[in-house]
Amino acid sequence: MDPLELYSIKDILKKTNGSTWEKSPLVLDVVTGSDNLLSNAFRINFSGISIVLSGSVTFSVNLKTYSATTGYVLSCTKGNIYSFKDTSPDLRVKIILFDESFVSEINEYSRSVIKVPFLHISYYPIVKLATRELDRILTIIDLIENSFLNDQRKNWPAIKNLLLAVLYDISEIYKDEKHQYSLYKDSKSLDLVNKYLELVSEQYLTERNISTYAERLSISSKHLSETVKKITGRPAYSWIEQMILQEAQVLLKQSSLTVSEIGHRLDFFDRSAFGKFFRKKMGVTPAQYRDNP
Repeated sequence: MDPLELYSIKDILKKTNGSTWEKSPLVLDVVTGSDNLLSNAFRINFSGISIVLSGSVTFSVNLKTYSATTGYVLSCTKGNIYSFKDTSPDLRVKIILFDESFVSEINEYSRSVIKVPFLHISYYPIVKLATRELDRILTIIDLIENSFLNDQRKNWPAIKNLLLAVLYDISEIYKDEKHQYSLYKDSKSLDLVNKYLELVSEQYLTERNISTYAERLSISSKHLSETVKKITGRPAYSWIEQMILQEAQVLLKQSSLTVSEIGHRLDFFDRSAFGKFFRKKMGVTPAQYRDNP
């Protein structure tokens, strides 16, 4: 099999239900249990949300398995690793996907959008909506869809406002759930951590030095390390290691690459260095992990 794929909005639509993408920065669609949901792990280069309207789905995010039924919101986050394990025949999921240009436009339109937690890679990827919350959010999404279909260019300001309303609404529900994080109290630190994690998701294969990331963020290594630790509860370097380890796990299970080839792909000096890293993190060698069902 091929190594871990990076999929765009166009790729996802084509592979799941054959839909075409008209290069719009925003996509609204419905995925069903009869669609080809991808079982092989993949990354995405866009963001979005998915709302389960009916049925059930079991999926993994960063190799952790989750199940969702009616009323669950699933985040689609650039940099995460996804795969789908099982779906019910009656599954229907409303998806809203947006590319980087739309995210940038939203950021410029409202600087507070960075407080939306579930669209960042360090967070729990699902949240449950009560029936009244689901109905309210779907009503707003219907308005977005109508505005989008009627006259996208003319209604663009309204579309942005409505999408922000959806994101903020879900954020408030998210904060009331068990996934509450202290970083809500410090948006500047939150912004910094999210920028760091985004850089890591893009460059972890070739860049392992905290000082380089700090330089790109125009801050000191000490400030970056302290902020990431304060906000996430984990050392800054652990996020780099997590990305490397997750990709190694996927490649060992999903590709036909040799252990040496995987180590080389992940920028380790040799097979021995890769093996020591993997065993330290997983407690088994790469070969043992691959052979274990």
